[in-house]
Amino acid sequence: MNYIKSSDNIFFQNKNYRLYHIAELNLLIVEARGLVQLEFAQEAWYKAIEKAVEFKALKWLIDGSAIELVDLKASEWLSKELFPVLGEKLNYPGQRITANVLPARFYAEMNSKDLMKKKLAHDATTGEEGIQRVFQNFKTFDEAYEWVIGH
Repeated sequence: MNYIKSSDNIFFQNKNYRLYHIAELNLLIVEARGLVQLEFAQEAWYKAIEKAVEFKALKWLIDGSAIELVDLKASEWLSKELFPVLGEKLNYPGQRITANVLPARFYAEMNSKDLMKKKLAHDATTGEEGIQRVFQNFKTFDEAYEWVIGH
């Protein structure tokens, strides 16, 4: 399925992230890799939000399989600042479908799981009317892709 992540579909990249938009599916793919640092996380996620708002994207695939570790500052920013911004900016109607490919490395995976718990806790307290979210975690990109396009 790596043809999905092609130069035709990429709209942004930096040291830690590559962002793809699959127009025919209106699917955003956020691919993170390496030691994720705050400045690169902020830059990429704000670009992803801009694209999501522009196309009213409801399907997301977050591929963290190549993450080695998430820097503490980046982790704190993702959980405390990014998640509320996502709720605020992505306030258009429709069911959100998000597939997450978790990192293979144990500590990076634990950071990701902790972030997901914080995200779900945040979503439960936001009180947004009419917005449903469906999350599923996966070990491989192919599994996640098949699931997200099937919804």
